[in-house]
Amino acid sequence: MKKIILVIFLMLGVLSFASPESLPDYVDKEKFQENGYHIRVNKSDTFTIVKRIEETVESIIIKYNLDNRENSIRKALNEVDPKTIPKRFKLLYQNENEKAYIISYLSEGLYINIYVAKNSKNENCYPIVSVVTPRKLSEKEIEEATESLLNEAESFLK
Repeated sequence: MKKIILVIFLMLGVLSFASPESLPDYVDKEKFQENGYHIRVNKSDTFTIVKRIEETVESIIIKYNLDNRENSIRKALNEVDPKTIPKRFKLLYQNENEKAYIISYLSEGLYINIYVAKNSKNENCYPIVSVVTPRKLSEKEIEEATESLLNEAESFLK
């Protein structure tokens, strides 16, 4: 559990906590709360929600970049660029499909699969979905999860 929390803090650079009232009006705050997500970080240009799945000891982290399309995708890709990731993160898999840029890492016995959306239903809000799990997923499983994870992230936008 401590490792999962550590990885979440490393990946997202948690600086402060926020209340749901400070989120943009196109975010369905009640819907993500009903689905088990909690707000963890909120800044002027991003916010992050987190869900912990006790049965599988997994965490799903959805970070939304609140910016115009070009800046959001560039910012998201810079955050998951292998050159900027800490040395203890071992790159396992990297691919791109029509929906997302996909990167998978191993760090301290935990697998981190990151999905950066190429498109969003809100042109000023782009999601990055990260799944932290103790179980190694095959490349096929990582690819198959892309659509469902990004659809879930999009479902919280109005």
